[in-house]
Amino acid sequence: MKKLLVVVAFFLAAPFVSNAQEEEEDASKMVREVISVEMERPTPAPVVAAAVEEVKGKKGKKKPVVEEPPPEEVIDTLGSTMPATIAELSKRANYWYTTKNKKFEKSSGGGSGSQVVCNVKFNYKPKELNPANDVEGDITMRVTIDCKEGKYRYTIDKIEHVSKRGKCSGGDVFNEVPTCGSMNLNSVIWKQIKSAGLSSAKIVAEDLKAKMAKPVPTVGKSDW
Repeated sequence: MKKLLVVVAFFLAAPFVSNAQEEEEDASKMVREVISVEMERPTPAPVVAAAVEEVKGKKGKKKPVVEEPPPEEVIDTLGSTMPATIAELSKRANYWYTTKNKKFEKSSGGGSGSQVVCNVKFNYKPKELNPANDVEGDITMRVTIDCKEGKYRYTIDKIEHVSKRGKCSGGDVFNEVPTCGSMNLNSVIWKQIKSAGLSSAKIVAEDLKAKMAKPVPTVGKSDW
């Protein structure tokens, strides 16, 4: 009876072990980096001496006013920069999403608190004039930006190739064998597509890091 219970428990636990392994494998199919960011420290407000009001007695005569010494000026010993706040980093991430780039398109984006997620698409054309496989289409990926105090992490995953006609779609560029099968997409062209997918992810990462390194440009107010 005990042996039967052990066997049943093993089969019940097997799907959970399998799912955990799959999630761990999926974690390797991405481009990820954590970057620290500093921002300018707000200028402290200047110390202003309190205004002294004249005090009058019952008969309207002025009483001598004893002026208190001015408050001591606080010397700022802190540096000119500080770790960027979550609000500032989220603002920069949303600005990156809303700005256009000539090399790729961003869509389905949105931010919730400290996270911004969107999809990115590159047009893909083979290098050969008459390729053996019909692979013209798109390289797509998902970009996730997570913000914390003084740092952010970007994750680029789901990097996939999709052909226009679907027959020669390679799918996940981290896979050794394309989704459509090696009969429809030979190893040489699949290797080129995989390289193009990772190069595209690098372009996105560099563009994102450039935007996240600087404050969002201020737009001048209209005269109207």
